[in-house]
Amino acid sequence: MDLAISVPDELVEQMKNRWDDLSRGALESLALEAYRAGVISEAQLQGMLGLPSCCRPCSTR
Repeated sequence: MDLAISVPDELVEQMKNRWDDLSRGALESLALEAYRAGVISEAQLQGMLGLPSCCRPCSTR
């Protein structure tokens, strides 16, 4: 599903300073908020963001 939102031009310019890809930034924000609110699962969050899923924690080394 595609989703369209209206944002005033002056705010878009401010947001571009934070996110080069506004569409990706909006998707990440929406997905994270849905996860925090308990609307979607961790696996669904990973799927929305195109992140790999794994059965064990990823190593930070």
